[in-house]
Amino acid sequence: MDEVFGGAVAAGADTESSKPTKPGAATDLAGMIERAVAREPQDRVRCVRVFGDRYRCNWWAPEAAAANASPMAAWAWTATHRVRLSRFIVARLDGEQLVMNVVVEDGDDAHGAE
Repeated sequence: MDEVFGGAVAAGADTESSKPTKPGAATDLAGMIERAVAREPQDRVRCVRVFGDRYRCNWWAPEAAAANASPMAAWAWTATHRVRLSRFIVARLDGEQLVMNVVVEDGDDAHGAE
């Protein structure tokens, strides 16, 4: 989980905090999650609320071949990005602190295949 959270604001992987706190929670935390998760230098993180306190986050990064290519327009450079990492995250606010957990299914590794 360290690769996702960078050791910053992640809570422990206990089952209690993985349960949805409010099925129809009114606050969308996607922006806060995007700013809080760890990233590599050229990553662009996009996070979308799926439902309740569940979010899907994708780490977009340029392909290695595109990074070494000749200079190009910003719109063309963005078109060479691919999803490097993708995670489902359960997030909630505990007071002012953002608490996040990666959703892991039985037999699934939180770091997954990259």
